[in-house]
Amino acid sequence: KAIYMIRDYFLLLFQTIQKNTQELSKVLLRLFNLLQQNGRKSHRYEKKTVFDILGVVYNCTMSDNQAA
Repeated sequence: KAIYMIRDYFLLLFQTIQKNTQELSKVLLRLFNLLQQNGRKSHRYEKKTVFDILGVVYNCTMSDNQAA
């Protein structure tokens, strides 16, 4: 599902790369938010997505920094 969302954004990304970088950051942020909301692999089997794994790593890193 996430691959199809990214594929849909290819043309838009290509066009914004040619225009300016501020617009590119907006498009990438919009794509990231879309993937975060709708990019789950499988609701049935509760497989971890990249965002789930990154969230776990982020939480572990933050708790290590707070302990130091």
